[in-house]
Amino acid sequence: MSKFALITGASSGLGLEFAKICAEFGYDLVIMARNLANLNALKKEIESKFGVRVFVFGCDLSLINSAKKIYDFCQENGVKIEILINNAGFGDHGEFIDCDLKKQLEMVQVNIASLIELTHYFANLMIKFGGGKILNIASAAALSAGPKMSVYYASKAFVRNFSLAISEELKDKNISVTAFCPGPVATNFGLNANVGNAKVFARSDDANAVAKRAFKAMQKGKVLVYDGKFMGIANLLTRLVPSSISAKVTGFLNG
Repeated sequence: MSKFALITGASSGLGLEFAKICAEFGYDLVIMARNLANLNALKKEIESKFGVRVFVFGCDLSLINSAKKIYDFCQENGVKIEILINNAGFGDHGEFIDCDLKKQLEMVQVNIASLIELTHYFANLMIKFGGGKILNIASAAALSAGPKMSVYYASKAFVRNFSLAISEELKDKNISVTAFCPGPVATNFGLNANVGNAKVFARSDDANAVAKRAFKAMQKGKVLVYDGKFMGIANLLTRLVPSSISAKVTGFLNG
């Protein structure tokens, strides 16, 4: 049976880079996102360049039961997922009381609920098939409360802590879980979240380079990785500085 990697949010940014990296390592792919045109273009490129099979699944993870549809699709096509990369996610900028509540709830559905569902479905299949690897993309945002991006920061703190917990639970089942926390990355995230001019995005890392480091960390079975030149320092400071001060600084950086 072929080995497959499932990548959410694969139509651009880190997800697109993960798809190419997995293909380069010989994995067949299931790639999913809302932008079906971009997915089909990526499928054509990867199949031509790497000679692997690519299944495309157009899906909006902000909709309830979307994760179950992906799981059913894989089951119906006899796809054995050995790598699950929960990459899909988005943010929003502004004071919480002024933000569109519907968008905030959709963010929770994408960043948290759908990630939980996919992890549950495919971790159980990995146990059945003898093991696998799960890579959850958290963020530097997991380190602190985030004024002006409150729900996004809270969602990434959840991803970090959830990953740490299930990593402990699954380590004896030959399943590694990696929480990867990058700093700002040069993708469409800032534009889509309306924070492109925020100070925190003044220096953004290359998406391909970040994806390669994340993939390498997953391969090594690392549990928690803070990625970027200043992430180690930021992690230390958030432990030493009172959380109220950390939140003030983060709010300033978020503009």
